[in-house]
Amino acid sequence: AMVTHVQTGTFEDDHQEDEEGARDGIIAGIEFNKDGTKMFTSFGFDPLSPDGDYHMINEYNLSTPYDISTKTYAGTTERCELGNGTNGVDTGGGAIVYDLEFSSDGMKIFITSRQAVNGADKDKVYRFDLTSAYDISTCEFAQTTTDLDSDDLQDGSLAGDRDGSTDAAQQKRNRSQGINFNDDGTKVFISYKGTEAATSAGRILEYNLSTAYDV
Repeated sequence: AMVTHVQTGTFEDDHQEDEEGARDGIIAGIEFNKDGTKMFTSFGFDPLSPDGDYHMINEYNLSTPYDISTKTYAGTTERCELGNGTNGVDTGGGAIVYDLEFSSDGMKIFITSRQAVNGADKDKVYRFDLTSAYDISTCEFAQTTTDLDSDDLQDGSLAGDRDGSTDAAQQKRNRSQGINFNDDGTKVFISYKGTEAATSAGRILEYNLSTAYDV
C-alpha cells in the first residue's frame, strides 16, 4: 500500500527549555488518549549536555482528534516530571529516556530508558501511576524492572552468543527502546537496538507478567 505524508508536527516551544534555556533535547516516544484529543511525548535532554538529567512527559491538547497540527501545549503544570534515582528514572551514566506507553485504562505510564555504558542492569522500564486516567500531572513513581539486560538476554538462549565477548561488552551492545503491552497487560514487548551491526542485531523480546502491568 502507498504511504502518504499528511502532517508534520514541530516542537519548538518554550516547554522544551530547561531553566538555563537549553534546547538540545530528544523527543523519543508519542502516545494518545483513547479519543485522540490529547497527545503525550517523552522528552529528555541530551545526556552529554550539562542538562542531561532533565526528563519529562509533555501533554498537548488537540482541538481536532489526532490532528497534530492543532496541538496546544497543556503547560508545565500538566506535565509528568520523571525524577531521578530512587524516585524516578536513573539518570546516571548518560541515561536517555525513550518510548512511553499507557495501560489500557490510562492509569499507568511506562517509560523505557537506556545507558551507553558497560555493566549489568542499565536498560530499564519504569512505571508511574496516575490518580486520574491520562492526567499525567498526577504521576507518581511506582516501580522499575531489574535484569532486563541479564546474561539470558546478552548471550543466553534468547539472544545467542554472537562473538564470544565478555558479558560487559555484550551488555553495552543492547539498548532498550520501544515498549508495548497486550490488551490485558499480561505481556510486554520491548525492542532493543543492537549497536554493532556485525555482531548485535536489533530484536523484539516478549516477557510474560504474572501480575498485569507489574513490571
